[in-house]
Amino acid sequence: MKKMAMLLLALFSIFLTSIDTQAATEITGPSVIHKEINQALTITSILGFYDPDVMILEDGYTGHGNMPGEYTITLKQNTSTKDVTIYVIMKWGDLVNSSDVIAVTDYKDIHVVNNRVLTPYEIVYFILMTTGYFENTSYFYYEPLIDTYTTAALNEDDTLTPGVYQYSFKAMFFSGYEETYSSTIYVVKARQISGVILEPPATTSDKMIKALPWIIGLGFIGYFASKKLKKMKGGWNY
Repeated sequence: MKKMAMLLLALFSIFLTSIDTQAATEITGPSVIHKEINQALTITSILGFYDPDVMILEDGYTGHGNMPGEYTITLKQNTSTKDVTIYVIMKWGDLVNSSDVIAVTDYKDIHVVNNRVLTPYEIVYFILMTTGYFENTSYFYYEPLIDTYTTAALNEDDTLTPGVYQYSFKAMFFSGYEETYSSTIYVVKARQISGVILEPPATTSDKMIKALPWIIGLGFIGYFASKKLKKMKGGWNY
């Protein structure tokens, strides 16, 4: 009996340890997301940046996607929570087709569809500078160091293969200051979102037409039932 009690106590302590470990786990994923006012970035799209079991606890973003500003959503995974700041900005830059860039997370990670290939100039000047990943306080020029994105071979339809690419560069300012910056570029397959078809409310005639097969069916059932009933009654006459 004493051994059984000790075993149960040990199992209970292991259970508590697993709960504490689970509670201490942080939600992995971006804490900052940038988007343009005319980009479609829904809560469902945002959840795609995190583990499948991450849920929305509080949503201060939905309904404000086309209004420049700073918004916050709170995520929940098991007993952990995470605040995510979403910056809605006017535009990345004139050279970037804004409808194709999905989002920039944590100031440097770029999410883009595979039918839009960004140039190094667009990445450095219009995306990473706009998000504040690095500040341009004076004139500078840059030198690519690692580029698995723009050097990747295009497919026959001029699209990139979906996947994860790396881009890093060294910015050299006229003041003599140099700094290295790195960005991860996530390429996803371009997809079209089908429109929602709204049907007008059914009229009385529409309802009658839809109900017609049921009426005919019930009529046949009633007809054959009455014939059978008459036949049965006829058999009862002596």
